Amino acid sequence: MALCCGRRRTVSAPGRPTTISFFKLFSLASRTDLILLAVGVFAAAINGAAFPALSLFMGDFMDEVGTSFATGDVTGVLSNVRTVSLRLVVVAAVAFWSAFAWHAIFTYCSTTITTRIRIEYFRAVLSQDVSWFDQETPAALPSRMNEDIFKVQEAIGYRVGLTVANFFQFAFGYGVGLYRGWQLALVMMSTMPLLTASIAVLSRRIAKKTARAQNFYAEAGAVAEEVLSAMKTVVAFGAEKRETERYGAKLVAARDGEVKAGFHSGVMTGIILLCIFFTYALVFWYGGKLIYDGTNNPSTGEPYNGGNVITVYFACIMATFALGQIAPNISFFIEGKTAGAKIFPLFEVRDDPSRIEPPLSEGPRDSGSRPTMSSIAFRKVTFSYPARPEVEVLSDVSFTINAGEKVAFVGESGSGKSTSVQLLERFYDPTAGEVL
Repeated sequence: MALCCGRRRTVSAPGRPTTISFFKLFSLASRTDLILLAVGVFAAAINGAAFPALSLFMGDFMDEVGTSFATGDVTGVLSNVRTVSLRLVVVAAVAFWSAFAWHAIFTYCSTTITTRIRIEYFRAVLSQDVSWFDQETPAALPSRMNEDIFKVQEAIGYRVGLTVANFFQFAFGYGVGLYRGWQLALVMMSTMPLLTASIAVLSRRIAKKTARAQNFYAEAGAVAEEVLSAMKTVVAFGAEKRETERYGAKLVAARDGEVKAGFHSGVMTGIILLCIFFTYALVFWYGGKLIYDGTNNPSTGEPYNGGNVITVYFACIMATFALGQIAPNISFFIEGKTAGAKIFPLFEVRDDPSRIEPPLSEGPRDSGSRPTMSSIAFRKVTFSYPARPEVEVLSDVSFTINAGEKVAFVGESGSGKSTSVQLLERFYDPTAGEVL
């Protein structure tokens, strides 16, 4: 029986997401992990707030020392030094234990979560039907399990705690600056719009270039595995040079993506440092002007003095420095989200019951049962392979094979002979129609 040949038609296939939500990376965290992560975030917040607190002590110390030297009270200077030293010891102890806590917690949780991700990803791959493997490169899956999941671990590990600590250092630093001298603090914050816009634009560019590079690295890994697994055949045909060039072409394409991503990351870091040093210049100029003009400080009700400027300066400098430390971590978060977009959607597909082979919940099937003798019928079956949805291999095909009959499918290549058998074996389901 000859089946009708395929004809082309246009089908719009949904595109894959290039990134996912950052919190999606924590979707496999257990309740214990979430509790530990909450403790880690709290510890990181305390660690970040500890540094701007130093500026309060330093500003007060400068005022007291200046007053003591002006009055010749040496005893007062020693007393102030002793008090400030004790406060610094307390802050140092708090900073040490809070930093130890968040670093240990985030490292532990990221390791346990990514271990679950590896297991679930491998299990999800094994549960896919044949159509999924038609659209993927099976040889690239081991490389993806190693490289992409490692990028996810980098994104949810200690860098999260470091970013939280830097964020609270930034927020608390500017909070102290606004409290002790809002006029000077606002001048220092004038570079924030440029900084925020630059990070937003360049982060999107880094995400696109990183995703492209990761795809080429996976393809290069697939080529290497294919060649090494058939090394005798490659040598027999003298194809070493050709395979080396094929592997190198993938690496060159990946290199170009990495170079462009690195360029954008460098531009982003450069803009951040430009804003930081420009802020340094502003505070020295404007702080000196406020003291020289005798401008009243609304926070204290007195004219600006050296202690106010020192407090605002160090608080805002620490805040701006913390913001600069956040920038390098952004690229790791972007890479983790990009890698997660190739991993986590597979879990959602696996969670849906397969139409072709439902999960077994009551043990193995009874292999000793006798097959039911009945006819096989195709009723207006239309089918396209998922890898090429624009080509209809079968178009409105109908036939019936009665029990006990022997039927031969005859036709030219591409007419649907093997496809019909694969539909009977439930490797695929028809696009339209029924197989009875």
